Amino acid sequence: MNIIGIMMIGAMACSMVTLKIPFVYEAHGDNTHIWYWGESGKVTDREDSGIAEEFMVYDIYGNEITREYRRTDPEDDDTRILGIHKELGYAKVEYTYENNYWTETKYSDEDDKYIVPKGKGYAIYRREYNELGQLRRETYYDEKDEPTNYIDGKNAAVEYSYNAYGYIEKREYKTKDEVAAASPAIVKIGADAALPPDPDKIPSALQR
Repeated sequence: MNIIGIMMIGAMACSMVTLKIPFVYEAHGDNTHIWYWGESGKVTDREDSGIAEEFMVYDIYGNEITREYRRTDPEDDDTRILGIHKELGYAKVEYTYENNYWTETKYSDEDDKYIVPKGKGYAIYRREYNELGQLRRETYYDEKDEPTNYIDGKNAAVEYSYNAYGYIEKREYKTKDEVAAASPAIVKIGADAALPPDPDKIPSALQR
């Protein structure tokens, strides 16, 4: 069962139009849809963000795993398509959780391809944990899923070690070249490969 709510905003400074904002909630209370309606009585793109609709997806624990920003399709006023949020600089963000631990964030554009949003400096952010559930490593990647020196413009990753009391004892920074060198090799397979891959030389992990 979905629950629908409506909020009215009059003479907003950002757009100077009256907006009606319907919300849709799932039965357990997670907000899944937000639409922006203009004075015409139709869903409309906001002037500040350029967005007409927000769509959210959650996992079984209530963690938001996807948020899409959608604009009105110029060819069909009744259809919404992915659009870059003018203030945020991306059209979709995805969060990955493993055993309820946040492990990854990915930003995408209106074509559903990775994008580096303005002010972010990275397209993908990954987190790894130790056996005690403590953050062990943070790594940043660009739109090609390659390590990027986001931290102070010099490093792509930071690794943490802890003392017996659970406090951070040491931070070790890694450049993008160091991260890339430590990553498993990726074998190029397919029409673009120069030669067929040798089965005896293919590593067990083809992807990061």
